Amino acid sequence: IVGAASIATCTSCQFGKFSSERGLSSCTSCSPGRYGPATGLTVCTECETGKYISHSAQLQCAVCPLGKYAGVTGLSICQDCDAGTFAQSFGSSQCELCPSGTYSDSSGRSICSDCNVGKYLEYRGANHTSHCQDCEPGSYSIITGASSCTLCTSGKYGMVYGAKDSDE
Repeated sequence: IVGAASIATCTSCQFGKFSSERGLSSCTSCSPGRYGPATGLTVCTECETGKYISHSAQLQCAVCPLGKYAGVTGLSICQDCDAGTFAQSFGSSQCELCPSGTYSDSSGRSICSDCNVGKYLEYRGANHTSHCQDCEPGSYSIITGASSCTLCTSGKYGMVYGAKDSDE
């Protein structure tokens, strides 16, 4: 304001807005991925990893939902976890590989699916049910999500692929 008598005529920028230069007549909204948690800001704060803001002029970041992550700061959206990975917690900054014995055949998963009884999967990060292998003859699996099959005991043998118990 021209000829203002004191600084009292200047108003602090509102929450979610900032002013980085002197002498401006208005404040700028914080852009998506950044927030303004206080009044009178000169810069906006980037959302932390695991959080996002999709709209401008926000007061705080939201946590990424299950099955999604934000691996860097300042994001306006969270990314889906790829097939073969999952994010089981809110606010994840990265996805984890599906454990051995499990798989995830689509993106954005919060849990991995178990291989069926009679099947196993030795490695992590499988992205399709076809990675689950039948137990070889002479072995079996009585549980879902097996990372290996149990061998038939001494004095017994098995002739079936994908045996679900020791009697097959």
